[in-house]
Amino acid sequence: SLRSWKIYALIMAHAGFIAFVAFMFIGINAANRYMGFDPQLIIYLYILAGLNIYTPDYKSYEILYTYCDSAWARKAYEFGFVQLCIFFKGIGASYQEFRMIFALIYVIIINFTILRLSNRPNFTLAMYLLWPFIPFVSGIRFAMASAIVCFSIPFLIKNTKSGIIQYIIGISIAALFHISTLFYLLFIFFRKRINKYQYAAAFLFIIIISCILGSNSLGSYIFRIFDDGFWAHKLGKWLSMSSREYEHRFNILGLLANSFFIVIFYILINFMGRYIINSIPYDKEHINMDKNDETYFRRITLYKNTSFCLLFTIPAYIVSTEYQRLLYGTLLIYYSLWGEFIYRKIKIENDNRLSYCFITFITIILMISFYIYSTPSHDVFATLYDNMLFR
Repeated sequence: SLRSWKIYALIMAHAGFIAFVAFMFIGINAANRYMGFDPQLIIYLYILAGLNIYTPDYKSYEILYTYCDSAWARKAYEFGFVQLCIFFKGIGASYQEFRMIFALIYVIIINFTILRLSNRPNFTLAMYLLWPFIPFVSGIRFAMASAIVCFSIPFLIKNTKSGIIQYIIGISIAALFHISTLFYLLFIFFRKRINKYQYAAAFLFIIIISCILGSNSLGSYIFRIFDDGFWAHKLGKWLSMSSREYEHRFNILGLLANSFFIVIFYILINFMGRYIINSIPYDKEHINMDKNDETYFRRITLYKNTSFCLLFTIPAYIVSTEYQRLLYGTLLIYYSLWGEFIYRKIKIENDNRLSYCFITFITIILMISFYIYSTPSHDVFATLYDNMLFR
């Protein structure tokens, strides 16, 4: 109805205004990390996630919820998510009620995650709302799993065995919702320093895996090895995911475009990380470094180095551009780095704030446009307009 669209337009305009204000003033300038958190953004986050009534994956998850105690569900979906469905179905919750409760848990985790990751939480949340929150409302399993991964990242800052164990536990919990998050275990091996041998190994890995994934018979070998169980189902699906749907126009182009994007993204993250690190007062051996500066140094180094692992996702684009999710799942980390970079450029060098606003929003728009083009089967913006408030 016209009234619903007016309400929708008003709320979206207000959300856009809040995001703009967050970027221009609160997110960048707030000295106190807690004072900089705008609760209105959290409210929008829950409204769009919890009150959503249709996404591209809405029906498939509804079917799963209906038959969550079947052998098919245990074979097709991760143990943790299936058990959560069984629990809430058992206490009489409808599918929509389950989504609302799941979204509330997700929003709480995102809230605490951003506060753990970022000194500019409002900026980080505003950027996350712009992207990749929209597709994450559809892929609720991966959204929850990636939030848990990002929450676990600070454990690696400790640079201790206990920190590594805590991180592995966090990834294990995330894998109970989406098994692909096991990929982020790679962060453990690249958290300190990256040398030329690691670059060479990454290049060799990309070539070998690209050749393997280019084999059309790989799927049949997977089923033989894993005997048509959970892993056979998952790996078989990942090796054929969406590629046939639009291979006539985007298979090779998608590989080249995504590879270029990942490499450029890695270069930019490293540039920002190096700039921030070079602005920290320290000597070569870190002997005279302040304790807070040392922790800050390790945190920025970790954020910067994790982007190296994204290079290992390049072969996956031979199969499908859906693997962009592995990048999107870590954007909270890089938005935190991005916000710190902009803060330092504006505060220390007095650079023009408007230029960084322009660059940031153009980057987000390009990312959204590329996602829409590369996944034509998805109604990306259903997340926004198919909502209980706008009916």
